[in-house]
Amino acid sequence: RKDGFSERELRIARVRLLADLETNYLERDQAYSYDLRDEYIRHFLYGEFVSGQEHEARLASTLLPSLTASEITDYAKRYLPENSCVVKAMEYKQTVAEAELEAVVEGVRRAEAAGDVPPWEEECV
Repeated sequence: RKDGFSERELRIARVRLLADLETNYLERDQAYSYDLRDEYIRHFLYGEFVSGQEHEARLASTLLPSLTASEITDYAKRYLPENSCVVKAMEYKQTVAEAELEAVVEGVRRAEAAGDVPPWEEECV
């Protein structure tokens, strides 16, 4: 959030997303019915567009190249904990208390405010 996304990070994300979409398209006949069910549920509850895997892959391959790192950075600024974003935690423990997660989020917020979070290292991507 602080330093934004680099063009290299965006390029890597594009490649991974397009590869996933291509795999999903190629394996569409082997997909589980609950994937389709979930797509219809999201359409009903949230008005999400139901496109199917072929059109989704085609749409992504058309639109993704036009996105810039600055556009992604501007969009990501909307997703802050105080704006009710969802924080996904990958934890090695079987259970984690909500207070523990809140402490981590608060620690990140304090580190960002103090300027203690360095920019992403390009070679780490």
